[in-house]
Amino acid sequence: MRDKLGVILVSLAVVLCTSIGYGQEMKVSERTLPVDQDQNRDPNEVYLAVQIKAEPYGGMAALNREFKARFNIPEVTIKDGAIMRFQIIIRFIIEKDGSLSDIMTLRDPGSGLGEEAVRVLSEITKWKPAMQNNKNVRSQFTLPITIGKSDINIESKAQWGDKAYLNTAVPIMGEYFYVERLREEYKKIRYHKFEDKVNMYLSINEEGEVVGVEALNAEGMIDSSPELLELVRSLGKWLPARINKESIKDVVAIGL
Repeated sequence: MRDKLGVILVSLAVVLCTSIGYGQEMKVSERTLPVDQDQNRDPNEVYLAVQIKAEPYGGMAALNREFKARFNIPEVTIKDGAIMRFQIIIRFIIEKDGSLSDIMTLRDPGSGLGEEAVRVLSEITKWKPAMQNNKNVRSQFTLPITIGKSDINIESKAQWGDKAYLNTAVPIMGEYFYVERLREEYKKIRYHKFEDKVNMYLSINEEGEVVGVEALNAEGMIDSSPELLELVRSLGKWLPARINKESIKDVVAIGL
């Protein structure tokens, strides 16, 4: 079924090479503040140093994938058949409930890249907030983002040209929460068959709808029932994959 679901996009076009690092101001995010100094602090203070730093759900790797899928490189940044390499530095506050506020660029190469980075971060789901003395606190976070391109194969150049670039499909609710809900709901309908190793292959059309699904366990048994497709569709739509901003079909693999 995977051969019929759609084109595997990684072989089609330039994949944006996005590197995301992270850190909190002053590089002292792991420093522990003494309890007697912390008890009388303003509860709305923005911390620069915390006992447990904030982090995105799923870790930085998940944030990197989702950022890369949502980020649209402006046409002006493509030069001589190659996407130029840029670094953007973003600073923001992670609130006690994990939402982001006061997102601003500290380094913006221009051409709309800084504005696009702010837009993408504004859309990404909540983080795990920082903690101090077992309480959620507001914290400041600095995020350097490097954007460039990877090589593309000969077939991709023939079909899309040297200036093609790819955004893979991503669930609107966010990758981490989508996978967690999918795992939970799949256990309900297949509990007696559920194994630790289950791979799902979702076919996403140009409108971001799931039009096919296949689950494969470690023993090679395949589940592609209408019940499974209905379950996956109930979790919501996706942002479709795009090449040069044109929506296309995608096949997404999810490990449960």
